[in-house]
Amino acid sequence: PRLFAFFHEESEGRSVLEQCQADPFYVPFHGDTEEAAILDELARKIADFANPEHPWEANLDPLEEYTTNRNARHFLSAVEQVIASTS
Repeated sequence: PRLFAFFHEESEGRSVLEQCQADPFYVPFHGDTEEAAILDELARKIADFANPEHPWEANLDPLEEYTTNRNARHFLSAVEQVIASTS
């Protein structure tokens, strides 16, 4: 699978894409960017995305940080700390 992304340049998603080295098809959005420039960049990235010869080799290991199981473990750990501190 490949990923095409279009969201704000200061989004946490941008950071995740960089961590995973999965951003060759990412188009940043910033409110100050002219519409024509955004459309040009979108057209270029969509063409790359549609080209099966264009490489995309992501490292998905950093996504482990964002899994539900990991978040649940962090939550339970915090709850246990609160319970321990009030006992």
